[in-house]
Amino acid sequence: MPSNYVKSLSEKYELPVNILEKAWKEAKKLSGGKSEKDMKWGLVTKIFKNIINKRYETNESVNKFINIKIIEENYKG
Repeated sequence: MPSNYVKSLSEKYELPVNILEKAWKEAKKLSGGKSEKDMKWGLVTKIFKNIINKRYETNESVNKFINIKIIEENYKG
């Protein structure tokens, strides 16, 4: 089940929840935490935002122009 944070970003940037969930899981892995207890959530969030911004150009000025079909085709993670 997606977190409220992921749901809100999905609505804000008009990106599918499943794609954001994959990016969130990737950010958790990259953060180096071995368990939920060990996670540094600030770091996970920062990595997650960087993944989303780099892959999908979610800057406020361009987020309206994101084509979800292209994103789904290019994201095979």
